[in-house]
Amino acid sequence: MLRNHLFPLAFAGLCAGTLLATSDAFIDSRILPKRYAFAFGIAAVLTVAAIAGHTDCDRCRRQTARFCAVVIGAACLAEAVTGILQFMQLWPPYGRFRVTGTFDNPAGFAAVLCCGLPFILSFLNEERRTMRYSAVAATIPVIVGIILSGSRTGMLCAVIVLAVRVSGAVRRWKYLRQSVPLLALLLLAGLYLLKKDSADGRLLVWRCSLEMIIDKPLFGHGPGGFTAEYMNYQADYFRTHPDSPYAQLADSVHHPFNEYLLAAVDYGCLGLLVLIVSGAAIVRRYRRAAGGDPIIRAAGSCLLAIGIFAIFSYPFFYPFTWAMALFSLWIVFGCSWLSRLLPRFLAIGAAATLCVFALRDMRNQYAWQRADRMATVGDPANALPLYEKSYPKLVRDRHFLYNYAYVLNEAGEYAESLAIAEACSERWADYHVELLRGDAAFKLERYDEAERHFAQAARMCPSRFMPLYKLVTIYQATERKNKAYDLAKRILAKEVKIPSATVTAIRHEMRRIVDTTNKVQ
Repeated sequence: MLRNHLFPLAFAGLCAGTLLATSDAFIDSRILPKRYAFAFGIAAVLTVAAIAGHTDCDRCRRQTARFCAVVIGAACLAEAVTGILQFMQLWPPYGRFRVTGTFDNPAGFAAVLCCGLPFILSFLNEERRTMRYSAVAATIPVIVGIILSGSRTGMLCAVIVLAVRVSGAVRRWKYLRQSVPLLALLLLAGLYLLKKDSADGRLLVWRCSLEMIIDKPLFGHGPGGFTAEYMNYQADYFRTHPDSPYAQLADSVHHPFNEYLLAAVDYGCLGLLVLIVSGAAIVRRYRRAAGGDPIIRAAGSCLLAIGIFAIFSYPFFYPFTWAMALFSLWIVFGCSWLSRLLPRFLAIGAAATLCVFALRDMRNQYAWQRADRMATVGDPANALPLYEKSYPKLVRDRHFLYNYAYVLNEAGEYAESLAIAEACSERWADYHVELLRGDAAFKLERYDEAERHFAQAARMCPSRFMPLYKLVTIYQATERKNKAYDLAKRILAKEVKIPSATVTAIRHEMRRIVDTTNKVQ
Protein backbone atom coordinates (compact mmCIF):
# COMPACT_ATOMS: atom_id res chain seq x y z
CA MET A 1 0.00 0.00 0.00
CA LEU A 2 2.85 2.38 0.81
CA ARG A 3 4.29 1.63 -2.64
CA ASN A 4 1.14 3.07 -4.28
CA HIS A 5 1.46 6.31 -2.35
CA LEU A 6 5.17 7.00 -2.79
CA PHE A 7 4.72 8.89 -6.06
CA PRO A 8 1.90 11.16 -4.75
CA LEU A 9 3.97 11.85 -1.62
CA ALA A 10 6.96 12.85 -3.74
CA PHE A 11 4.68 14.97 -5.91
CA ALA A 12 3.18 16.60 -2.80
CA GLY A 13 6.69 17.54 -1.71
CA LEU A 14 7.33 19.01 -5.16
CA CYS A 15 4.15 21.13 -5.00
CA ALA A 16 4.79 22.27 -1.44
CA GLY A 17 8.38 23.19 -2.19
CA THR A 18 7.60 25.18 -5.34
CA LEU A 19 4.93 27.10 -3.44
CA LEU A 20 6.38 27.58 0.03
CA ALA A 21 10.17 27.44 -0.15
CA THR A 22 11.85 30.68 0.95
CA SER A 23 15.25 31.37 2.48
CA ASP A 24 17.17 34.47 3.50
CA ALA A 25 20.36 32.49 2.89
CA PHE A 26 20.18 33.61 -0.75
CA ILE A 27 20.05 37.01 -2.43
CA ASP A 28 16.78 36.01 -4.09
CA SER A 29 14.88 34.79 -1.05
CA ARG A 30 11.58 34.04 -2.83
CA ILE A 31 12.03 32.48 -6.29
CA LEU A 32 15.47 30.86 -6.11
CA PRO A 33 14.59 28.57 -3.15
CA LYS A 34 11.50 27.45 -5.06
CA ARG A 35 13.71 26.52 -8.02
CA TYR A 36 15.93 24.46 -5.76
CA ALA A 37 12.83 22.82 -4.33
CA PHE A 38 11.74 22.03 -7.89
CA ALA A 39 15.10 20.39 -8.63
CA PHE A 40 15.00 18.25 -5.49
CA GLY A 41 11.29 17.51 -5.96
CA ILE A 42 11.76 16.34 -9.54
CA ALA A 43 14.72 14.25 -8.39
CA ALA A 44 12.49 12.61 -5.78
CA VAL A 45 9.71 12.00 -8.32
CA LEU A 46 12.14 10.44 -10.81
CA THR A 47 13.68 8.25 -8.13
CA VAL A 48 10.31 7.03 -6.85
CA ALA A 49 9.03 6.45 -10.39
CA ALA A 50 12.13 4.39 -11.16
CA ILE A 51 12.14 2.35 -7.94
CA ALA A 52 8.40 1.88 -7.42
CA GLY A 53 7.71 1.27 -11.10
CA HIS A 54 4.74 3.59 -11.43
CA THR A 55 5.59 4.22 -15.07
CA ASP A 56 4.66 0.81 -16.46
CA CYS A 57 1.03 0.33 -15.36
CA ASP A 58 -1.94 2.23 -16.78
CA ARG A 59 -4.11 1.47 -13.75
CA CYS A 60 -1.41 2.82 -11.45
CA ARG A 61 -1.16 5.93 -13.62
CA ARG A 62 -4.87 6.68 -13.23
CA GLN A 63 -4.78 6.09 -9.49
CA THR A 64 -1.61 8.12 -9.07
CA ALA A 65 -2.96 10.93 -11.25
CA ARG A 66 -6.08 11.12 -9.11
CA PHE A 67 -4.06 11.39 -5.90
CA CYS A 68 -1.85 14.04 -7.48
CA ALA A 69 -4.92 16.02 -8.61
CA VAL A 70 -6.10 16.07 -4.99
CA VAL A 71 -2.67 17.34 -3.94
CA ILE A 72 -2.82 20.11 -6.56
CA GLY A 73 -6.30 21.12 -5.43
CA ALA A 74 -5.26 21.28 -1.78
CA ALA A 75 -2.13 23.28 -2.61
CA CYS A 76 -4.06 25.80 -4.71
CA LEU A 77 -6.75 26.13 -2.06
CA ALA A 78 -4.10 26.94 0.56
CA GLU A 79 -2.52 29.46 -1.82
CA ALA A 80 -5.90 31.09 -2.52
CA VAL A 81 -6.71 31.36 1.19
CA THR A 82 -3.31 33.01 1.76
CA GLY A 83 -4.11 35.60 -0.91
CA ILE A 84 -7.56 36.28 0.51
CA LEU A 85 -6.09 36.77 3.99
CA GLN A 86 -3.56 39.20 2.50
CA PHE A 87 -6.38 41.17 0.90
CA MET A 88 -8.10 41.31 4.29
CA GLN A 89 -4.76 42.43 5.81
CA LEU A 90 -4.69 39.39 8.08
CA TRP A 91 -1.55 38.00 6.45
CA PRO A 92 1.54 40.01 5.43
CA PRO A 93 2.13 40.34 1.67
CA TYR A 94 5.49 39.48 0.16
CA GLY A 95 6.50 42.50 -1.88
CA ARG A 96 4.90 45.80 -2.74
CA PHE A 97 1.58 44.36 -3.95
CA ARG A 98 -1.35 43.69 -1.67
CA VAL A 99 -2.18 40.15 -2.88
CA THR A 100 0.75 37.93 -3.84
CA GLY A 101 0.17 34.63 -2.04
CA THR A 102 3.55 33.04 -1.33
CA PHE A 103 5.14 34.92 -4.26
CA ASP A 104 6.48 38.43 -4.70
CA ASN A 105 4.12 39.33 -7.53
CA PRO A 106 0.41 38.80 -8.32
CA ALA A 107 1.39 37.17 -11.63
CA GLY A 108 2.89 34.14 -9.88
CA PHE A 109 -0.07 33.88 -7.52
CA ALA A 110 -2.60 34.02 -10.36
CA ALA A 111 -0.59 31.59 -12.51
CA VAL A 112 -0.61 29.01 -9.71
CA LEU A 113 -4.37 29.26 -9.22
CA CYS A 114 -5.07 29.07 -12.96
CA CYS A 115 -2.92 25.94 -13.25
CA GLY A 116 -4.69 24.24 -10.38
CA LEU A 117 -8.28 25.27 -11.18
CA PRO A 118 -8.85 22.60 -13.92
CA PHE A 119 -7.87 19.80 -11.54
CA ILE A 120 -10.25 21.09 -8.88
CA LEU A 121 -13.07 21.28 -11.43
CA SER A 122 -12.35 17.69 -12.52
CA PHE A 123 -13.92 16.44 -9.28
CA LEU A 124 -17.30 18.08 -9.92
CA ASN A 125 -18.53 14.91 -11.68
CA GLU A 126 -17.46 12.56 -8.90
CA GLU A 127 -20.01 10.03 -7.73
CA ARG A 128 -19.30 10.72 -4.08
CA ARG A 129 -21.16 13.77 -2.86
CA THR A 130 -18.39 14.78 -0.45
CA MET A 131 -15.92 15.05 -3.35
CA ARG A 132 -18.32 17.18 -5.39
CA TYR A 133 -19.00 19.50 -2.47
CA SER A 134 -15.28 19.72 -1.69
CA ALA A 135 -14.59 20.68 -5.32
CA VAL A 136 -17.18 23.45 -5.17
CA ALA A 137 -15.83 24.64 -1.81
CA ALA A 138 -12.31 24.82 -3.26
CA THR A 139 -13.34 26.43 -6.56
CA ILE A 140 -14.94 29.48 -4.95
CA PRO A 141 -11.88 30.76 -3.00
CA VAL A 142 -9.60 30.00 -5.97
CA ILE A 143 -11.70 32.17 -8.29
CA VAL A 144 -12.03 34.86 -5.62
CA GLY A 145 -8.25 34.80 -5.16
CA ILE A 146 -7.67 35.30 -8.89
CA ILE A 147 -10.04 38.28 -8.92
CA LEU A 148 -8.49 39.84 -5.82
CA SER A 149 -5.00 39.52 -7.32
CA GLY A 150 -5.99 42.05 -9.99
CA SER A 151 -4.22 39.94 -12.63
CA ARG A 152 -6.06 40.51 -15.90
CA THR A 153 -4.34 37.52 -17.46
CA GLY A 154 -5.39 35.38 -14.52
CA MET A 155 -9.01 36.48 -14.88
CA LEU A 156 -8.94 35.72 -18.61
CA CYS A 157 -7.48 32.26 -18.02
CA ALA A 158 -10.02 31.52 -15.29
CA VAL A 159 -12.88 32.44 -17.63
CA ILE A 160 -11.43 30.22 -20.37
CA VAL A 161 -10.97 27.27 -18.00
CA LEU A 162 -14.55 27.62 -16.78
CA ALA A 163 -15.78 27.92 -20.38
CA VAL A 164 -13.97 24.72 -21.33
CA ARG A 165 -15.50 23.01 -18.30
CA VAL A 166 -19.05 23.79 -19.47
CA SER A 167 -18.27 23.37 -23.17
CA GLY A 168 -20.50 20.30 -23.37
CA ALA A 169 -23.52 22.39 -22.47
CA VAL A 170 -22.46 25.23 -24.76
CA ARG A 171 -22.51 22.90 -27.77
CA ARG A 172 -26.22 22.43 -27.25
CA TRP A 173 -26.87 26.18 -26.94
CA LYS A 174 -26.59 27.33 -30.54
CA TYR A 175 -27.07 31.05 -29.94
CA LEU A 176 -24.72 31.18 -26.97
CA ARG A 177 -22.03 29.41 -28.98
CA GLN A 178 -22.38 31.94 -31.79
CA SER A 179 -21.96 34.80 -29.32
CA VAL A 180 -18.68 33.46 -27.89
CA PRO A 181 -16.43 35.60 -30.17
CA LEU A 182 -18.32 38.75 -29.20
CA LEU A 183 -18.15 37.87 -25.51
CA ALA A 184 -14.42 37.22 -25.84
CA LEU A 185 -13.85 40.62 -27.45
CA LEU A 186 -15.87 42.35 -24.73
CA LEU A 187 -13.87 40.52 -22.05
CA LEU A 188 -10.54 41.52 -23.61
CA ALA A 189 -11.70 45.13 -23.95
CA GLY A 190 -12.79 45.22 -20.32
CA LEU A 191 -9.50 43.77 -19.11
CA TYR A 192 -7.60 46.29 -21.26
CA LEU A 193 -9.51 49.22 -19.76
CA LEU A 194 -9.02 47.82 -16.25
CA LYS A 195 -5.31 48.81 -16.37
CA LYS A 196 -4.96 50.79 -19.57
CA ASP A 197 -1.54 52.30 -18.81
CA SER A 198 -0.08 48.89 -18.02
CA ALA A 199 -1.52 47.44 -21.22
CA ASP A 200 -0.15 50.34 -23.29
CA GLY A 201 3.26 49.80 -21.72
CA ARG A 202 3.22 46.19 -22.89
CA LEU A 203 2.42 47.34 -26.41
CA LEU A 204 5.69 49.30 -26.34
CA VAL A 205 7.56 46.20 -25.14
CA TRP A 206 6.04 44.09 -27.92
CA ARG A 207 6.86 46.72 -30.53
CA CYS A 208 10.52 46.87 -29.53
CA SER A 209 10.64 43.06 -29.29
CA LEU A 210 9.43 42.79 -32.88
CA GLU A 211 12.28 45.08 -33.90
CA MET A 212 14.67 42.63 -32.25
CA ILE A 213 13.12 39.74 -34.20
CA ILE A 214 13.36 41.67 -37.48
CA ASP A 215 17.08 42.26 -36.88
CA LYS A 216 17.82 38.55 -36.30
CA PRO A 217 14.81 36.64 -37.64
CA LEU A 218 16.21 33.16 -38.22
CA PHE A 219 18.24 32.13 -35.17
CA GLY A 220 17.49 35.03 -32.82
CA HIS A 221 19.83 36.76 -30.39
CA GLY A 222 20.74 33.56 -28.55
CA PRO A 223 19.91 32.38 -25.01
CA GLY A 224 19.44 35.41 -22.80
CA GLY A 225 19.36 37.64 -25.86
CA PHE A 226 16.28 39.55 -24.75
CA THR A 227 17.84 40.44 -21.41
CA ALA A 228 21.14 41.37 -23.04
CA GLU A 229 19.67 43.65 -25.72
CA TYR A 230 16.08 44.74 -25.10
CA MET A 231 16.67 47.95 -23.13
CA ASN A 232 19.07 49.17 -25.81
CA TYR A 233 16.28 48.78 -28.36
CA GLN A 234 13.92 50.67 -26.06
CA ALA A 235 16.50 53.45 -25.76
CA ASP A 236 16.84 53.56 -29.57
CA TYR A 237 13.07 53.85 -29.87
CA PHE A 238 12.97 56.92 -27.62
CA ARG A 239 15.99 58.38 -29.39
CA THR A 240 13.96 58.44 -32.61
CA HIS A 241 10.60 59.13 -30.90
CA PRO A 242 11.40 61.62 -28.10
CA ASP A 243 7.78 62.81 -27.86
CA SER A 244 6.24 59.33 -27.80
CA PRO A 245 3.19 58.88 -25.53
CA TYR A 246 4.91 55.74 -24.26
CA ALA A 247 7.63 57.83 -22.57
CA GLN A 248 5.83 58.06 -19.23
CA LEU A 249 4.95 54.35 -19.32
CA ALA A 250 8.39 52.93 -20.09
CA ASP A 251 10.34 51.22 -17.33
CA SER A 252 13.12 48.67 -16.88
CA VAL A 253 11.96 45.54 -18.70
CA HIS A 254 13.42 42.07 -18.20
CA HIS A 255 10.73 40.02 -19.98
CA PRO A 256 8.51 40.78 -23.01
CA PHE A 257 5.35 39.67 -21.14
CA ASN A 258 4.90 36.99 -23.79
CA GLU A 259 6.71 33.66 -23.64
CA TYR A 260 6.29 33.06 -27.38
CA LEU A 261 7.78 36.44 -28.19
CA LEU A 262 10.66 35.66 -25.83
CA ALA A 263 11.30 32.40 -27.70
CA ALA A 264 11.29 34.24 -31.03
CA VAL A 265 13.69 36.91 -29.75
CA ASP A 266 16.13 34.43 -28.21
CA TYR A 267 15.91 31.59 -30.74
CA GLY A 268 14.43 33.19 -33.83
CA CYS A 269 11.66 31.93 -36.06
CA LEU A 270 13.19 28.44 -36.04
CA GLY A 271 12.86 28.29 -32.26
CA LEU A 272 9.29 29.54 -32.47
CA LEU A 273 8.55 26.93 -35.14
CA VAL A 274 9.81 24.17 -32.84
CA LEU A 275 7.51 25.53 -30.13
CA ILE A 276 4.52 25.56 -32.50
CA VAL A 277 5.20 22.02 -33.73
CA SER A 278 5.52 20.80 -30.14
CA GLY A 279 2.22 22.48 -29.26
CA ALA A 280 0.53 20.84 -32.24
CA ALA A 281 1.86 17.43 -31.14
CA ILE A 282 0.46 17.98 -27.65
CA VAL A 283 -2.96 18.97 -29.04
CA ARG A 284 -3.01 15.92 -31.31
CA ARG A 285 -2.10 13.59 -28.48
CA TYR A 286 -4.68 15.18 -26.19
CA ARG A 287 -7.48 14.68 -28.73
CA ARG A 288 -6.60 11.00 -28.98
CA ALA A 289 -6.26 10.47 -25.24
CA ALA A 290 -8.96 12.66 -23.66
CA GLY A 291 -12.09 10.56 -24.07
CA GLY A 292 -14.17 10.66 -20.92
CA ASP A 293 -11.29 10.77 -18.44
CA PRO A 294 -11.77 13.94 -16.33
CA ILE A 295 -8.12 13.99 -15.22
CA ILE A 296 -6.86 13.98 -18.82
CA ARG A 297 -9.31 16.76 -19.68
CA ALA A 298 -8.08 18.69 -16.64
CA ALA A 299 -4.47 18.23 -17.78
CA GLY A 300 -5.43 19.58 -21.20
CA SER A 301 -7.16 22.58 -19.61
CA CYS A 302 -4.10 23.20 -17.42
CA LEU A 303 -1.84 23.26 -20.49
CA LEU A 304 -4.35 25.56 -22.21
CA ALA A 305 -4.34 27.92 -19.21
CA ILE A 306 -0.53 28.00 -19.21
CA GLY A 307 -0.55 28.63 -22.97
CA ILE A 308 -2.99 31.53 -22.64
CA PHE A 309 -1.15 32.95 -19.64
CA ALA A 310 2.06 32.83 -21.67
CA ILE A 311 0.60 35.25 -24.24
CA PHE A 312 0.31 38.09 -21.73
CA SER A 313 2.69 37.27 -18.89
CA TYR A 314 5.64 35.13 -17.78
CA PRO A 315 4.27 31.94 -16.15
CA PHE A 316 7.49 29.99 -16.75
CA PHE A 317 9.34 32.29 -14.38
CA TYR A 318 7.69 30.32 -11.57
CA PRO A 319 8.75 26.71 -10.77
CA PHE A 320 5.22 25.64 -9.82
CA THR A 321 4.20 26.23 -13.44
CA TRP A 322 7.05 23.95 -14.56
CA ALA A 323 5.73 21.24 -12.24
CA MET A 324 2.16 21.61 -13.50
CA ALA A 325 3.26 21.58 -17.15
CA LEU A 326 5.33 18.41 -16.66
CA PHE A 327 2.57 16.70 -14.70
CA SER A 328 -0.02 17.58 -17.35
CA LEU A 329 2.24 16.32 -20.15
CA TRP A 330 2.76 13.10 -18.21
CA ILE A 331 -1.00 12.67 -17.96
CA VAL A 332 -1.69 13.52 -21.61
CA PHE A 333 1.07 11.36 -23.11
CA GLY A 334 0.69 8.50 -20.65
CA CYS A 335 3.18 6.72 -18.44
CA SER A 336 4.10 3.99 -20.94
CA TRP A 337 5.51 6.69 -23.25
CA LEU A 338 7.52 8.14 -20.37
CA SER A 339 8.81 4.70 -19.41
CA ARG A 340 10.14 4.10 -22.92
CA LEU A 341 11.68 7.56 -23.12
CA LEU A 342 13.37 7.46 -19.72
CA PRO A 343 14.51 4.03 -18.50
CA ARG A 344 14.91 3.55 -14.79
CA PHE A 345 18.70 3.85 -14.65
CA LEU A 346 18.51 7.08 -16.64
CA ALA A 347 15.83 8.43 -14.29
CA ILE A 348 18.05 7.82 -11.27
CA GLY A 349 21.04 9.31 -13.09
CA ALA A 350 19.04 12.41 -14.01
CA ALA A 351 17.85 12.74 -10.40
CA ALA A 352 21.41 12.55 -9.08
CA THR A 353 22.62 15.09 -11.65
CA LEU A 354 19.85 17.52 -10.70
CA CYS A 355 20.77 17.27 -7.03
CA VAL A 356 24.49 17.79 -7.69
CA PHE A 357 23.92 20.90 -9.81
CA ALA A 358 21.37 22.31 -7.37
CA LEU A 359 23.66 21.78 -4.37
CA ARG A 360 26.61 23.37 -6.18
CA ASP A 361 24.58 26.43 -7.11
CA MET A 362 23.18 26.68 -3.58
CA ARG A 363 26.73 26.78 -2.23
CA ASN A 364 27.71 29.54 -4.66
CA GLN A 365 24.58 31.59 -3.96
CA TYR A 366 25.06 31.22 -0.21
CA ALA A 367 28.65 32.48 -0.50
CA TRP A 368 27.40 35.48 -2.48
CA GLN A 369 24.79 36.25 0.17
CA ARG A 370 27.47 36.18 2.87
CA ALA A 371 29.55 38.65 0.88
CA ASP A 372 26.57 40.91 0.29
CA ARG A 373 25.67 40.96 3.98
CA MET A 374 29.23 41.86 4.91
CA ALA A 375 29.22 44.67 2.34
CA THR A 376 25.85 45.97 3.53
CA VAL A 377 26.45 45.83 7.28
CA GLY A 378 30.14 46.73 7.43
CA ASP A 379 32.85 48.18 5.24
CA PRO A 380 32.36 47.17 1.57
CA ALA A 381 36.14 46.84 1.18
CA ASN A 382 36.14 43.96 3.69
CA ALA A 383 33.70 42.01 1.51
CA LEU A 384 35.78 42.26 -1.66
CA PRO A 385 37.85 39.09 -0.99
CA LEU A 386 34.61 37.09 -0.77
CA TYR A 387 33.38 38.59 -4.04
CA GLU A 388 36.71 37.83 -5.70
CA LYS A 389 36.43 34.22 -4.56
CA SER A 390 32.86 33.90 -5.91
CA TYR A 391 33.58 35.68 -9.18
CA PRO A 392 34.87 32.67 -11.20
CA LYS A 393 31.85 30.60 -10.14
CA LEU A 394 29.20 33.28 -10.78
CA VAL A 395 30.77 35.11 -13.70
CA ARG A 396 27.74 34.28 -15.88
CA ASP A 397 25.22 35.59 -13.34
CA ARG A 398 24.31 39.14 -14.38
CA HIS A 399 22.85 39.98 -10.98
CA PHE A 400 26.09 38.94 -9.28
CA LEU A 401 28.13 41.04 -11.71
CA TYR A 402 25.98 44.09 -11.02
CA ASN A 403 26.18 43.58 -7.26
CA TYR A 404 29.96 43.06 -7.42
CA ALA A 405 30.42 46.22 -9.52
CA TYR A 406 28.23 48.17 -7.09
CA VAL A 407 30.24 47.04 -4.05
CA LEU A 408 33.50 47.89 -5.83
CA ASN A 409 32.10 51.35 -6.52
CA GLU A 410 31.14 51.78 -2.86
CA ALA A 411 34.64 50.66 -1.84
CA GLY A 412 36.24 53.29 -4.06
CA GLU A 413 37.59 50.81 -6.63
CA TYR A 414 36.13 52.76 -9.54
CA ALA A 415 38.25 51.39 -12.38
CA GLU A 416 37.56 47.78 -11.41
CA SER A 417 33.91 48.61 -10.80
CA LEU A 418 33.64 50.00 -14.31
CA ALA A 419 35.31 46.91 -15.77
CA ILE A 420 32.90 44.53 -14.00
CA ALA A 421 29.94 46.73 -14.94
CA GLU A 422 31.08 46.57 -18.58
CA ALA A 423 31.08 42.76 -18.35
CA CYS A 424 27.62 42.90 -16.79
CA SER A 425 26.31 45.12 -19.60
CA GLU A 426 27.24 42.43 -22.13
CA ARG A 427 24.72 40.12 -20.47
CA TRP A 428 22.23 42.69 -19.21
CA ALA A 429 21.14 45.90 -20.87
CA ASP A 430 19.62 47.69 -17.91
CA TYR A 431 18.85 51.17 -16.62
CA HIS A 432 20.61 50.61 -13.29
CA VAL A 433 23.67 49.12 -14.97
CA GLU A 434 23.99 52.26 -17.11
CA LEU A 435 23.71 54.47 -14.02
CA LEU A 436 26.44 52.45 -12.30
CA ARG A 437 28.73 52.63 -15.35
CA GLY A 438 28.13 56.37 -15.57
CA ASP A 439 28.82 56.90 -11.87
CA ALA A 440 32.10 54.95 -11.99
CA ALA A 441 33.23 56.83 -15.11
CA PHE A 442 32.29 60.16 -13.51
CA LYS A 443 34.38 59.42 -10.42
CA LEU A 444 37.29 58.55 -12.70
CA GLU A 445 36.76 61.96 -14.36
CA ARG A 446 35.99 60.28 -17.68
CA TYR A 447 33.20 62.75 -18.28
CA ASP A 448 32.47 61.98 -21.93
CA GLU A 449 32.02 58.30 -21.13
CA ALA A 450 29.89 59.10 -18.09
CA GLU A 451 27.71 61.40 -20.18
CA ARG A 452 27.08 58.62 -22.72
CA HIS A 453 25.98 56.20 -20.00
CA PHE A 454 23.68 58.68 -18.24
CA ALA A 455 22.16 59.75 -21.57
CA GLN A 456 21.55 56.09 -22.43
CA ALA A 457 19.88 55.53 -19.05
CA ALA A 458 17.68 58.59 -19.65
CA ARG A 459 16.57 57.17 -23.00
CA MET A 460 15.92 53.74 -21.53
CA CYS A 461 13.48 55.15 -18.97
CA PRO A 462 12.44 58.68 -20.02
CA SER A 463 10.22 59.16 -16.96
CA ARG A 464 13.15 58.84 -14.52
CA PHE A 465 14.79 61.91 -12.97
CA MET A 466 18.12 60.48 -11.75
CA PRO A 467 19.96 60.21 -15.10
CA LEU A 468 18.98 63.78 -15.99
CA TYR A 469 20.22 64.96 -12.61
CA LYS A 470 23.51 63.15 -13.19
CA LEU A 471 23.85 64.86 -16.57
CA VAL A 472 23.44 68.24 -14.88
CA THR A 473 26.28 67.38 -12.48
CA ILE A 474 28.49 66.52 -15.48
CA TYR A 475 27.66 69.80 -17.20
CA GLN A 476 28.54 71.66 -14.00
CA ALA A 477 31.80 69.75 -13.59
CA THR A 478 32.81 70.54 -17.18
CA GLU A 479 31.79 74.21 -16.98
CA ARG A 480 28.91 73.85 -19.43
CA LYS A 481 26.65 76.13 -17.44
CA ASN A 482 24.18 76.86 -20.24
CA LYS A 483 23.52 73.17 -20.81
CA ALA A 484 23.14 72.65 -17.06
CA TYR A 485 20.69 75.56 -16.88
CA ASP A 486 18.61 74.32 -19.84
CA LEU A 487 18.44 70.77 -18.52
CA ALA A 488 17.55 72.01 -15.02
CA LYS A 489 14.58 73.90 -16.48
CA ARG A 490 13.57 70.79 -18.40
CA ILE A 491 13.67 68.74 -15.20
CA LEU A 492 11.46 71.28 -13.41
CA ALA A 493 8.94 71.11 -16.26
CA LYS A 494 9.01 67.31 -16.30
CA GLU A 495 5.92 65.40 -15.16
CA VAL A 496 6.41 63.36 -11.99
CA LYS A 497 5.31 59.77 -12.53
CA ILE A 498 5.83 58.50 -8.97
CA PRO A 499 6.40 61.11 -6.22
CA SER A 500 9.33 60.33 -3.92
CA ALA A 501 11.78 62.04 -1.59
CA THR A 502 14.53 61.59 -4.17
CA VAL A 503 12.52 63.31 -6.90
CA THR A 504 11.63 66.14 -4.53
CA ALA A 505 15.30 66.65 -3.63
CA ILE A 506 16.31 66.65 -7.30
CA ARG A 507 13.68 69.23 -8.19
CA HIS A 508 14.76 71.34 -5.20
CA GLU A 509 18.36 71.31 -6.45
CA MET A 510 17.28 72.14 -10.00
CA ARG A 511 15.23 75.09 -8.71
CA ARG A 512 18.33 76.35 -6.88
CA ILE A 513 20.44 76.09 -10.07
CA VAL A 514 17.83 77.92 -12.15
CA ASP A 515 17.36 80.66 -9.55
CA THR A 516 21.11 81.15 -9.11
CA THR A 517 21.66 81.37 -12.87
CA ASN A 518 18.79 83.84 -13.27
CA LYS A 519 20.31 86.11 -10.60
CA VAL A 520 23.70 86.08 -12.33
CA GLN A 521 22.10 86.91 -15.66
